[in-house]
Amino acid sequence: MKDEIAFHLATETERRIAAGQTPAQARVSARLAFGNVPLVEDVTRQMWGPTMIRERLLHDIRFAARLLVRDPSFTAVALTTLSLGIAATITVFAVLKAVLLNPLPFPDPDRLVMVWERTPGGGEQRNLTRAYTVLQWQTRNQSFEHLAGMMPLPANVAGLGNAEQVDGFSVIGEFFDALGIKALIGRTLTPRDTPNSVVISHGFWLQRLGGAPDAVGRLLMLNGLPREIVSVMPAGFAFPAARAVQVYVPFPVDPAAPPGGRNMITVARLKPGVSVEAALSDMRRVAQQMIDEGSPAVTTGWSASVFPLFDETVTSVRRILWVVLAAVTCLLLLACANVANLLLIRASRRAHELAVRVALGAGRWRLVHQVSAESALLALIAGAIGLGIAMLAVPAIPSLFPETFPLPRSSEVTIDRSMVAYTLLLCGAIAGGFSLLPVVRVARKRFADVLHSGGRSAVATHSRLRRSLVVAEVTIALVLVLAAALMGRSLVELTNVDPGFNVDHVLTLRMLMLPSKYRGPASVPFLRTVLEEIRATPGVVSASSVHFLPLTGIASISGIWRTDRPQPPREQLKGSPISVITDGYFKAMDIPLSGRDFSVTDSEASPTVVIINQALARELFPNEDPIGRHIAAGYSPRTRSMEIVGVAGDVRTSTLDREPGPAIYIAHSQEPSLVASLVIRTQGSPALTVAAVRKAIARADPEQGVSQVQPMETLMANATARPRVQASVFVMFGALALIIAAVGLYGVMAYGVEQRRREIGLQLALGAPPTRILRTIVREGVLLAVVGTAVGAAIAWASSGALNGLLYETRATDPRIFATAAATLIAVACLSTLAPAFRATRVDPLVVLREE
Repeated sequence: MKDEIAFHLATETERRIAAGQTPAQARVSARLAFGNVPLVEDVTRQMWGPTMIRERLLHDIRFAARLLVRDPSFTAVALTTLSLGIAATITVFAVLKAVLLNPLPFPDPDRLVMVWERTPGGGEQRNLTRAYTVLQWQTRNQSFEHLAGMMPLPANVAGLGNAEQVDGFSVIGEFFDALGIKALIGRTLTPRDTPNSVVISHGFWLQRLGGAPDAVGRLLMLNGLPREIVSVMPAGFAFPAARAVQVYVPFPVDPAAPPGGRNMITVARLKPGVSVEAALSDMRRVAQQMIDEGSPAVTTGWSASVFPLFDETVTSVRRILWVVLAAVTCLLLLACANVANLLLIRASRRAHELAVRVALGAGRWRLVHQVSAESALLALIAGAIGLGIAMLAVPAIPSLFPETFPLPRSSEVTIDRSMVAYTLLLCGAIAGGFSLLPVVRVARKRFADVLHSGGRSAVATHSRLRRSLVVAEVTIALVLVLAAALMGRSLVELTNVDPGFNVDHVLTLRMLMLPSKYRGPASVPFLRTVLEEIRATPGVVSASSVHFLPLTGIASISGIWRTDRPQPPREQLKGSPISVITDGYFKAMDIPLSGRDFSVTDSEASPTVVIINQALARELFPNEDPIGRHIAAGYSPRTRSMEIVGVAGDVRTSTLDREPGPAIYIAHSQEPSLVASLVIRTQGSPALTVAAVRKAIARADPEQGVSQVQPMETLMANATARPRVQASVFVMFGALALIIAAVGLYGVMAYGVEQRRREIGLQLALGAPPTRILRTIVREGVLLAVVGTAVGAAIAWASSGALNGLLYETRATDPRIFATAAATLIAVACLSTLAPAFRATRVDPLVVLREE
């Protein structure tokens, strides 16, 4: 500052010497004219101090607010566009952060893994294991601090009102210690606990026991037996990617008993310093050791696999979340490009105003500060609105995902302080991004030319930039519209798939028959009584049961082979679904059947019979009649020889996107199961018969509860949950992209017409027909859309691999869908240019010439 003052004094002194003063006189008069130097220094410091900077900033913000209020149309469009883009981005990032970026809510989550059995040849890396195998793994491994098994199993709760079934876990070993979770009240289960102990969830404690402080020690009637409550788990505790488990009970294991079926999920905690790779090597050693010793639980070719629990939790949604984040980022970029274009147009309209202010002494950087303040204020307001919308949207996100396709860790999705900080960073980036072009334009503009032209500054040099932004908007919009079209087409293809049965007017429910009463053959007469009571209910056409419903992703699996041929090695047998059903199942489900159905004569004392599906008939009996032949399955000793009595139509048992494979049906009367899912075909709406069905079951046994009471149509809808969620999200993004691109194109064309008003008026005055003007304007807009469409199509084609695995029977490069999306975008562009084009044809030449 002192050097600058000295420079001013020296310059003034030289000027006065040149005017005739002596050097001494010139120095004195220059200092007198300049004023009090210390005072000038103090005033200058105040002007550049924090107080003055704050005042200037507040002044710029107030000025920007007045400008936004003065132009409500621009403000409304800009804020709506930005706030929707920001809200979508915040919402998606909140989900992605909670699901993919945050660690699991357990101590040392990186040490948690899941251990599976691997089928021969590595075809299936994640196979369930036997309880016997879990016990062997616990004693033989050298890599885990804790290893526990768990089996999802419904639990029948009685004595607390009407009997009801809730979701439960039957666990082996130190399940809670493996996860590192302590009980809120009481203690967790240990291997020493008897099956008469139970741990309850926090929600069960509050809803069923009223949050009673003396809940621990009480007896709870569970599956027909009294069990002592040993602990209450803390709020929010849940095993990742599992249903809302209410109760946890010890799994009764007899090490001396023969190994049962593979039905256990295994979780483990690594010892400190042990890697996943080292644990995998150790477990493969254990598996081979068991094979070498002739263990009945493991056969040649089987091994083990180990995966981090985090990866197992998020695998089903990782790809789709990253794809959605990319899509919402494109949407936000589209919104920013649109607002940047509007700001450029706005700056062009204010060119004369800014030129006058410069002529009156305003500094160029002062104008830059004000333009930047306007952009920042716009971004902050849009960010506040977007954050508010996201706070309303986030709680509803878990409801978009049904039980068959749940969003992992959905309870952890929230708008916290980190998301507020993310919003501020996002607003800063947006303000800096879309204000850059107007700022550069103000900094470089030759305002003298604007004044000389009377306010009609040449805009041709900047129209290219605006048109480039429109092309970029159309490019992004096409990518999003294409993604929406592909997802929509995939959903249509999936919903048109025939599941193999009729879903209309069918009520379903799940029932675990009380083990204390109906284990083994005792379940046969009880289930028959239940079905007879239901069949006698008014409005019921037919009723039957299957132990696992189709399209739920749950099934019993076993190898199947012909008994008149040598049994293939077990490692060569492919697992096929086995359904345990009662008579009338095919009628209730409207599945075609040739041969005969099961009947009451098919009992435990009669030879085992089986019904196969058409896929198995084609595989094992090509060009032969399978009825009367015999097959075998490794499901149980009784299924070692079964006579085929019928062939049923193919049913998609697991998911709609998998072709039906070989499957068999065995009679519940010959192979009893405690698990039964009832299927009840009704005359009218299934919802109207729910109360009557519950009463019918209560007449059979008042202590028997049921759960998951829902129409078969709901199961069908759940089977399309993932593609439906994907399609809904991308259709919404695609629609917003179309609207934003249309607004951007309209703004540029409307401003272009306004700037060319004199030229258009002269053309009309010289006899040009209005239709020519109309065609010229529309052609310019459509040309921009065509260029953007071509670029967008190239980008979409190159990045089509990102959608692999998300589409069903739909190619990501389907030329028909590309053509439809491009035609849609060009049609929208044409409509967007019609209004400015018609306005151009209504320009009055006399008014234009008079203005000139």
